[in-house]
Amino acid sequence: MKIGNSNYTAAGVFVDSLQSKSGCDSVLVTEIFMYPKYQLSQSVSICEGDSVKIGNSVFKFAGTFATTLPTVNGCDSVIVTTVNVLPSKIENAEAIICQGDSVKIRQITYYTAGTYVQTNIGPNGCKDLLIVKIIELPTSFFNKVTLCDGDSIKVGNSIYKTKGIYVDRLISTLGCDSIITTDISTAKNSLYEQNVSICKGDSIKVGAKVYKATGNFRDTIFNQFGL
Repeated sequence: MKIGNSNYTAAGVFVDSLQSKSGCDSVLVTEIFMYPKYQLSQSVSICEGDSVKIGNSVFKFAGTFATTLPTVNGCDSVIVTTVNVLPSKIENAEAIICQGDSVKIRQITYYTAGTYVQTNIGPNGCKDLLIVKIIELPTSFFNKVTLCDGDSIKVGNSIYKTKGIYVDRLISTLGCDSIITTDISTAKNSLYEQNVSICKGDSIKVGAKVYKATGNFRDTIFNQFGL
């Protein structure tokens, strides 16, 4: 602080003689108060994704940061902040259930397929995540089958040869009860006769066979039903 020709940098009471414009000596008594500057250090822990605000500054990442703030007396104070970021834990869980069943994971019961997120507070006070994937296996199946005359189909331990709707209960390799509904229809074999005349040296193709000579021939050809 400068008074006349004197500079003061410490607290105290000081007397200065100054000359006024009229040439008179003036005595000025000055009392100086010295306000301290502060430098504070602090350590702050935040969870991953959170932030801390010091003055007008916002910190989201780990590190040591210096922030200058004015005190009530107008002096600058420095706050040195060490920010620690605490980790959050992310875990995964998977369960397979039969249709209609349920599974319980950490006090929560799941009934249907999907991906779910559980939130818990960890030992460090931060949010931990458990990602749960539920796979639901079907237990009902429907088959529509067309059988040729004399053919059959096997479903589990059952063999079916005639038209009808049949229901079988089977156990899958994963332990689920499976209900299989089979709708069977039958189709008769078709018999066609034809007389064909060809010129000498010519041929005729029936299915995959080629005929050039006179005679009676029998061919088996499959239609769209396998008949």
